[in-house]
Amino acid sequence: MKHTKSYHEGHPNPQGYRPDFLLLNGKWNFLFDDEDVGLSKKYYENFPKTKLIINVPYAYESPRSGIEDKSEHNVLWYQKSFDYEKKKDIVLLHIEKSDYLTKVWLNGNYVGEHKGGYDAFTFDVSKHLVKGNNSLVIRVYDSKDARQPRGKQTWKATPFECFYHGTSGIYGDVWLEEVDAVYIKCFILTPIAKERKLKVKALFSEESIGAKFTINATFAGKNVAKHEYLITNSIQEFELLIPGELKLWSTETPHLYDLELCIGSADKVLSYFGFNDVGIRGKYITLNEKETYLKFVLDQGYFWGGDLTATYEDFMIDINYLKAAGFNGVRKHEKVESKLFFYLADRYGLLNWVEYPSPHLFDNNKADVLKEQWTNIIKEHMSHPSVMAYVCYNESWGVHQILTDTDQQKFTVELYHLTKKIDPHRLAISNDGWEHTESDLLTVHNYQETYEELVKTYENMESDLKTKGNTTANETRKAYAEGYKYQGEPILITEFAGIAIDHNTSDGWGYGKAAIGTEGFLAKLEGQLKAIKKFDFFVGYCITQLSDVYQEKNGLLAHDRSIKIDPKELKALISKY
Repeated sequence: MKHTKSYHEGHPNPQGYRPDFLLLNGKWNFLFDDEDVGLSKKYYENFPKTKLIINVPYAYESPRSGIEDKSEHNVLWYQKSFDYEKKKDIVLLHIEKSDYLTKVWLNGNYVGEHKGGYDAFTFDVSKHLVKGNNSLVIRVYDSKDARQPRGKQTWKATPFECFYHGTSGIYGDVWLEEVDAVYIKCFILTPIAKERKLKVKALFSEESIGAKFTINATFAGKNVAKHEYLITNSIQEFELLIPGELKLWSTETPHLYDLELCIGSADKVLSYFGFNDVGIRGKYITLNEKETYLKFVLDQGYFWGGDLTATYEDFMIDINYLKAAGFNGVRKHEKVESKLFFYLADRYGLLNWVEYPSPHLFDNNKADVLKEQWTNIIKEHMSHPSVMAYVCYNESWGVHQILTDTDQQKFTVELYHLTKKIDPHRLAISNDGWEHTESDLLTVHNYQETYEELVKTYENMESDLKTKGNTTANETRKAYAEGYKYQGEPILITEFAGIAIDHNTSDGWGYGKAAIGTEGFLAKLEGQLKAIKKFDFFVGYCITQLSDVYQEKNGLLAHDRSIKIDPKELKALISKY
């Protein structure tokens, strides 16, 4: 399958390509500042000679970093020297992921800071660059604070249950990008098939006002639509009508249009888009008006050697397996994946959800910070046709009293409405698994092991929802928090199975009793799938999980991606359910 014109090997953002960039990944000087003396000693001006070497973009806890230290270090310092000669007006520094409080200096000059572990950020470093050798210094503070978004990172002294060691500091791509003073700062693409149009919302530099902005869409190298507009404001929305036959995006035919966004000859960005209208019709989820049964796999997004950071090859191993096994989507769990992953999901036809990595302690004083970071994450990913839903919270993590606590309920409602305001074209789930408040989908999690147990749990679900407005999500949890009721949302079981195989559990665990060999695994999974399909109100499922991760041994693949369950056998099974 051919790549889009915007994909260039080595460029971190296939949905926003410019040719003038310098990738800063690779070897950086690095040190732990456990005494927190770096600021007072001005490490940003004189980086210590005694230091480690780290391989960016891998966190120091991971093997690929070259350090692999699993112990907690709260203050981290990075330094990179590079030669540069500026050719254009502005040079932007992009950092895709850094956890949690990141401060940046260039040639001893303070550039700025960012708070967050899962959203990308950018600084204008133009005025601090010099011709020739430059020194970039980054300080990152991270901790086990349970109030900050941390997903599957433990907030206790050591990993436990389904929580793993930390991911601290830089763990995403770092690069420089040159632009003229007249340039597109950022943009959001909203293709709407039923209206036959592409909506483009762009943020321009002030110097761009009064210039001409051109949107040019092509498909398979052929012209589709092109129009020129006048830039009258720094933030502006445009519409491009797409004539002729629409090429719709689907998991079977993931059609993508190439896109050029230009401001005269000053700036040109290569991008792409795909038509995938997400909706609800009765009990069903629809994609481009077609009722679609979701067959997803839960994926923690931890990679052998790289932890939360993956290569192109890592992603393709997983995508090829999922497609070969007959799944149409993946639920990246408690992490936000890289720009490259979302491009590959778009390119190869794999639906996905964007899930906010949970904090694990509720603090109303952190509400604005959480909202700001979630806003950034949504805006960063809403242009991808493979994205069909957002998960605000998972299993009441961080809102543990949501069943009865009105403050916690209110906050999930606020996040739900914030999500829908930013992206009204996708689905939003308030609290995946149980104790929903306002939500587009009713999703339940259940790790009961047998057909009989699952049938007994859900045999009265439909009638309970109709008569009481609530029901059991599983043996111990309610589907809705108190004060909230079922409003006719499509119903899915979005975590189940989690089956381990007996000979893989000497140093880990799965849900329930381990299966005897692969045959036992498939038989146990079939019983659970059969129970789900017995109830026609379920319109999708998500199997736990794609791969083993550290102490969790319940994957379809091992942690190193060696195959445990043959994808052909799995496809034959799930095609029946």
